[in-house]
Amino acid sequence: MNLESAFRIANHNQILAATQNLENSSMILASPGSGKTLTLTLRIAYLLNNNTNPKSICAVTFTKKAGDELKKRLGSILPVHFDINELTIGTFHHCALNILRANANKAGLSYDFEIISGKRQRNVVEEVLTQYLKDNSFEDLVLPNIKPLTDEQLQSIMEDIGSDDMRNSSVSLPSGSIKYVNSIICSAKINKTFLKSLNRKFFQVFDAYNNKLRSMKAIDLPDILFMTIGMFEKYPEILENYQRRYKYLIVDEFQDTNSIQFDFIRLLGQNSSVTVCGDDDQAIYGWRGATLDIFEDFKKAFKSSNTIILNQNYRSTQNIVKICQSLIEKNPRRESKNVFSSGELGITPQVFISENPKKEASLVCKTIKTLVKEGWNYKDIAILYRLHRVSNEFIMEMEKNSIPVKSKSKSLNFDKKELGLISYLRVISNQNDDEAFMDIFNWPKRSLGDAAKTRLKYTASCKSLSLYSALEYISANFNGKNNKGFKELYNILNHYTFLALSLNPHDLIVKLSSTLNLGQQFQLLELSEKFSGLGKETLNEFLQSINICQMPNNVTLSSIHQAKGMEWEIVFVVRINEGILPAGDDIDEERRLAYVAGTRAKKLLFLTASMCGSKGENMLPSRFLDEFFDENLKTKTQGKMETPSKEIKIS
Repeated sequence: MNLESAFRIANHNQILAATQNLENSSMILASPGSGKTLTLTLRIAYLLNNNTNPKSICAVTFTKKAGDELKKRLGSILPVHFDINELTIGTFHHCALNILRANANKAGLSYDFEIISGKRQRNVVEEVLTQYLKDNSFEDLVLPNIKPLTDEQLQSIMEDIGSDDMRNSSVSLPSGSIKYVNSIICSAKINKTFLKSLNRKFFQVFDAYNNKLRSMKAIDLPDILFMTIGMFEKYPEILENYQRRYKYLIVDEFQDTNSIQFDFIRLLGQNSSVTVCGDDDQAIYGWRGATLDIFEDFKKAFKSSNTIILNQNYRSTQNIVKICQSLIEKNPRRESKNVFSSGELGITPQVFISENPKKEASLVCKTIKTLVKEGWNYKDIAILYRLHRVSNEFIMEMEKNSIPVKSKSKSLNFDKKELGLISYLRVISNQNDDEAFMDIFNWPKRSLGDAAKTRLKYTASCKSLSLYSALEYISANFNGKNNKGFKELYNILNHYTFLALSLNPHDLIVKLSSTLNLGQQFQLLELSEKFSGLGKETLNEFLQSINICQMPNNVTLSSIHQAKGMEWEIVFVVRINEGILPAGDDIDEERRLAYVAGTRAKKLLFLTASMCGSKGENMLPSRFLDEFFDENLKTKTQGKMETPSKEIKIS
């Protein structure tokens, strides 16, 4: 496809968005499936075709994947003499990092600075907090009326920091203090208003943390934009240099832009043509500092801008678009777009309200198997959920039904105790699993420190043994106080290796949890109970069932946030219950989440709920189910199962 043919397949509004107001600023409001990537590709290609210097164009995307897709599409329609690499295309972090590295000395950094994250970043927080608490109280750091980020939210911003990385490793620190301080520091760096709200004591920790990073010639991920903006404000001549370079600034997924990202756009694009593309109906990152005010802020900052609406949906059937519009129109603060689909009418989306979570997951799996028999592929199907804890029940049920699945985590979501218990089970099942063995060597604590670990590894190396066999050798051949921990661990593993031959996984977990004083691990116990119904009894089979391998043709299991920007032929939005979807206090944003989930579907959409939770507590179907169809579903749960507008099935 060349540029001319690409324009031929574009609709009227897409062509306007790509070709008008080139020297001024524009706001493109793009509804789901309306071809915004094509439109942005055409706008850049049109600029280049009109002799614009490619080095003067900066396109900012929300993810690296989106940036790569934009480059790929440009490469497919532009003549071969255009060098795509001369364009600046990437995420906010990518674009800002290039500027920061080129001017590191002005930002107070060495040119070889590194970006730290994960455990290393957490360790810096822990070190600074430990030093602070020698002479101060943690209560002084607790900010009133401030809700810290959840694990999932903090991971999203810090990217590769894991749940374990956020937990206290030092017993001397207050429980949850590292995560809390990390959350506040992160929030302060992405939101200047929040930064100004910190009290004097927290500023002390904030400055100490940053000073420690600088002494290590390092920054954290939020620092990339935080320090770039600070440098622009301190050294106007650097900002003016980049303002002269980038005459055209293009921003994708504008609705997800937070305040510091908007500052980057506003400063860099002060004398440029700035084009932003987004959808206020898909703004789902309020916890990252993104607000709907960003659209009004853009109009104030770029007063000559015009607005173009892309409202033709090329993705979904008319019936899917109709009910999703019915839902989102309940939000009071939004731009009206009159979204329509020119595709087929399609099948009316269906609602399933089940008696309990197990029956909900079972019904979804049975429906998937029926769809596959009818000719659909597993890869055509996605199951979307609001909260990660919902995914576990579906993973187990899909294993039971031999349905291949892929999820971002590739495994169930377990806490630290459960992961430790699973490592014990792995060693009991396979004494050559050295990785799992090291996880449990001194967990729970049994006086086996670094010296003991070195001794064990040395013995294993010298005698060509697995770590388990080295443990057995030391326990059998050495006595004394220093070997007490070795013997204790070996006796536990040896005892349960024999028990595993006669006990089913559920009973084994009950006894092992008691021996290790871990308390009741309800999730593992529940999973093992479900497993017993599969007609399989061995520990090895159970371990395989909770670590499902990814397959090329599989159902996608994803949170709604992770599914943003993606699409599937068939989508199940599950556990649409009060307290889950919606889950937070911002009902408008939760409604937008439900809207994003529904608009991922191209051909078929299923909406499911449960009448009770995983512990048997009563639950109400979400108000959003009513709003999808403009009717009260709760009155439809008895008697007649079909209405002209929808089909409700009670399992």
